[in-house]
Order: sequence, then C-alpha cells, then structure tokens
Amino acid sequence: MFSVCCYVDRPFAKTHEQPVQREVLTAGDSPICQVVATAAENLGGELSDWQRRWCTEEVVSMFLRGRHGDVAAAAQILAQALLWREQYQDILTGRRVPKWQGDLRILAQGQGGHPLLYLCCRHQTCSFSVSDTLDHVACVLETAVQKMPAGVQQVDAVIDCHGFCLWYNMDPRVVIGIAELLRQPYRDRLRLVMMVDAPLGLQPVWNVIYPLLPAATKKKVRFLSAKKAVDAVEELQGNNSAEILRHVMDVNRDPLGPGAVPKMLPCDAGQRTAVNKPGPFQSYQDTVRALPPPTRGFFCPCRSRRSC
Repeated sequence: MFSVCCYVDRPFAKTHEQPVQREVLTAGDSPICQVVATAAENLGGELSDWQRRWCTEEVVSMFLRGRHGDVAAAAQILAQALLWREQYQDILTGRRVPKWQGDLRILAQGQGGHPLLYLCCRHQTCSFSVSDTLDHVACVLETAVQKMPAGVQQVDAVIDCHGFCLWYNMDPRVVIGIAELLRQPYRDRLRLVMMVDAPLGLQPVWNVIYPLLPAATKKKVRFLSAKKAVDAVEELQGNNSAEILRHVMDVNRDPLGPGAVPKMLPCDAGQRTAVNKPGPFQSYQDTVRALPPPTRGFFCPCRSRRSC
C-alpha cells in the first residue's frame, strides 16, 4: 500500500544525534548466546562486527520468545534476519539514502518513548518501485528502533487511508516484502496499527494483505475514524503525539493545499516537537537538505494517472 510520491526525488534533511547504545552479547552458555552462536553456524561461520552489534539481548530475546524457547528454531529465523540486514546494510547505516517513496515517516514520539509512524494515501501515485519502497520502509523502521529508549521495543503506526486509490495499490509485491520485514528483521516491533478512515474500496486490497501478515500482527490492527485514532494515540502516547497527528490529518484533508508534506525523512518528529532520541543516519548531514515547499500535491498530474 505504499506508492511513490510526487516529491520523491526532492532532498530531505536528517536527524543529528547518536543512536541509543545497547549492550552487545558476549559468548556464554545462556539460551540467548546459544541462539546467536547457532545462527552464526547457519550462516556458515563468524558474524561480522556489524551483525554482532545488532545481536543484543533485547533483540535476540524477541526471536527466542517467537519460537517459544526453541534455540534451533530461533536461530534459524535470526539467521534470516541477519542475512537480510547484511544485504541492506548500506540503507540501514545511512551509506546510501533511499529514493523516498511516499510520506511514510516517524511523525512523533510518545511520552514513554514509542515512535509514531504515519503515512497518508493522499500522497500516492501510479508509479512506484518495489525495491525503493522496501528501502524506504526499512530505513524508517530502523530509525524508529534506534530512537527507542531502553525498555521500549515497539512502535505505533497510523495508515491514513484518506485519498486511497485502488489503482495505486494493485501490486502485491510491496505488501509481501513489508510482511517479510515484519516477520523477521523487525518482528514484534508493532504495538498497534491504526487504519484510519478506510473506504470500502480498500476491501479487495485488504483481502490480499491480511493473509500475508504474521498472526501476531493481525491482532494489532484496528480500523478507526480519524477522531478515534487521535483518541487512541492520546491514550497510548500522550497529548503531544495526539495533537501532532490531529494537525497532520487535518492538513491532509484540506483540498486546497498540498497536504502535510514531510519536513524531513525518515524522521519528521524533530521538526514538529522536541524529541529525545534520534535516528542513526549520520551521513545524511552532508547529503540531504531541508525539503523545499512542494509545487505539486493534491492537484498532482498523478491524480489523472499520469506518471510523475
């Protein structure tokens, strides 16, 4: 359900602080250490320093819980996640800036430290790249994880269906790819997914999406009105995140303006309110600039199904 946006090629600015430091596991006989060692064997040898730094107790525990304490099974899915991270290392470390696809970003961060992800279907077009979309999603998820303070492991997500167009959501490869991200490298990272103002036209797409989602993720999806989504965010994250969400959704529903175009990607939170924890992409500091005002938006030619 993510398509390329009219302003995809425009540059974006970054967040500037260092990611949260978490303790890296050392060798030992605990089940968690055994999972890491077995995963390394499954990959054919030693893990790279970059892979090993990711294998914190917090992360590996998620895989062990997901397989109910079965070390071999947990190691198998951890190895898959480590292999994926190796393939996407340039995106996850910020060495390569994604070709941004739409407006998915971290919109705010709650009082407890949970990031709030947001995207609006208004900022979709008929042209998109599956690989670039997955790069974008991975970048946002990685930034969200790095922004979490100690003890916080999950994000809340709002998918604002205002402006949804079935024509722009017919390719299942994007959904399959995102489902795989949630199943392995970012397993158990979603706390709540709010589908806002979903139209009847979403049903054919949802019939394709729903069977692909991990079982645990299915239980976290709620269909809400815009008002009830704001209320849910206020309950989960506090008044600041709720007011930011309310404002952004109101702007996206204004037919006379360009909508709530992100000020920064992958994290817009620091542009709208004070945020304590940053994203990890230090290389963005020299490679991207603040987003200029868009010249196209709601009246983009894409609304006539022409490529941007």
